[in-house]
Amino acid sequence: GVVELFFFFKQKTAYEILSGLVGSEMCIRDRYQRRVHGILIMEITIFILALLAQGIFAEWSEPAQLAMTPGSLTTARDIYIDPSTGIRHIIYVTLNHSILGYSKLNSNNKVLFQRNFRDDKIFGIENSLIVGSGDGKGLYIVMGGVRWGPKQLRDKYYTESQDGGDTWTPLVKVPRDDLDDDSERDNAKILLIPYSNRIFIFYTRYGGMDTTGHICMVTKPSGSSVLSKEVEIYSGGITRPPVMSAEYTIVNSQAVLHVFYGIYGDENTELHYITSTNNGIHWSKPIRIKAADRFDHGTTFATFADNSNLQLVGGLYHLMTNRLGLAYKKGNNDWKSVSVSDRRVGWKSNYAPYAGTTIAGKENNRLMFLLFDESTDDYALNYSVWDLNTMTYKTEKAPTTENYSASGIRLSSYINQDNKIIVSALWGMVKDNVGYLYIATDTRPVSYTHL
Repeated sequence: GVVELFFFFKQKTAYEILSGLVGSEMCIRDRYQRRVHGILIMEITIFILALLAQGIFAEWSEPAQLAMTPGSLTTARDIYIDPSTGIRHIIYVTLNHSILGYSKLNSNNKVLFQRNFRDDKIFGIENSLIVGSGDGKGLYIVMGGVRWGPKQLRDKYYTESQDGGDTWTPLVKVPRDDLDDDSERDNAKILLIPYSNRIFIFYTRYGGMDTTGHICMVTKPSGSSVLSKEVEIYSGGITRPPVMSAEYTIVNSQAVLHVFYGIYGDENTELHYITSTNNGIHWSKPIRIKAADRFDHGTTFATFADNSNLQLVGGLYHLMTNRLGLAYKKGNNDWKSVSVSDRRVGWKSNYAPYAGTTIAGKENNRLMFLLFDESTDDYALNYSVWDLNTMTYKTEKAPTTENYSASGIRLSSYINQDNKIIVSALWGMVKDNVGYLYIATDTRPVSYTHL
């Protein structure tokens, strides 16, 4: 299909900027207004630099709207920004969930290339993810799909590109245990480990010959052309719909794998965690993470990890109170849980909220960015920026020009050559029976510290 790209850029005037200041900032504004007819270029330059230092100009661009197939539901699935090129690689579901679309965009969100992934044996595309090697070449996609047939089972499919997204290998089904072909594979996460360029694909498996939930993984070593056999890393009472995600951190040039999942506890749903330090050969005993409130398993679950000296891992999850909670740990410290939003999240009819996370920054100045739905009389998106050293945050409105509830939310980030944190957000929506994707960018100086 043809993708049309529209840009809506709203530039603030000096008056609009100045009229929004408060407190001591108003003194600067008043001094400016008294001399408005005799503006000194040097004074204005110093004033703008002062605002930049405070982070006041660190705000979203207006969203670029990508018009998709008319009459279809367009759901954002994932976005990856290549740090070596700034190219955005996005994947999304469209045409009644029968096609996984891929588009490559430059830093101005101009579409450079696009293609569709489709298999006649698959009638429904579900959660799908993309990661990259960071060198402008390697890209890897794991796609969730529902197979045609009497049982219509969920499965996982894999494809990769080694030329920056211009050509892709054929879709292949992720290997499964031949003895349990009736089980369903759901809720995948794909990781690409630096140094080794080893691929890990994690997913849940349930149904078939038993009712026990499982977490499984397959791997693909660097240079290999095939995926490994399926390996089970956990068996127990996984929630349905399942909640599972995985991350990695690097310790002494070695990957540490972290897997989060929800289980049915004695009274409430519980959030558990296991880890491996030897490429998934051995796993720790499960650790129960105490949530900020009762954990709701029927939700989107966004996890994050940071490879700086903070060694931060954690997850953003939906609470039964229809709010968001965040659990995290730094290094060998204990787990901590906090409430992210005092307001209700998700749709008005109490469906699960969409949420996305990304982390960027220099070694001792790391920021985490969260984007999530808020349930209000007029649908809204909220955007939180967290200082990872202090775990303090500031919440602001996301770059929406009209009120709606998003369909999928994903974030990706990198540090550009000007020492700026570049965060791109991708989300979908339906308006007037047309499916749209929106992409917007937030540019903040690495020294952004005014939270």
